[in-house]
Amino acid sequence: MIRLRGRMRAGTARVLREAVEGVLAAGSTSLVLDLSEVVADDELGLWVVPAVAGEAHDAGVAFTVVAPHRSLRSRLRRLGGRPFDLADTWP
Repeated sequence: MIRLRGRMRAGTARVLREAVEGVLAAGSTSLVLDLSEVVADDELGLWVVPAVAGEAHDAGVAFTVVAPHRSLRSRLRRLGGRPFDLADTWP
């Protein structure tokens, strides 16, 4: 699981990408991205989520995003890109 806190924006997206690359390199079969404590400041920062979901998909890794805030879930759905599971709570 990767748990982010604070603000997600274009300038901080690199941190998420690097964390996902580390999990994928470790050979995990699933990855949960917890955005429970994240404030998304701009759409560019959010675009990293479908991008890393695509990387996970290409590696055969199940990718789930936990986003309890309805507005954030809605914004993520509008982005499109590779499909990923979107949950409002951690299963």
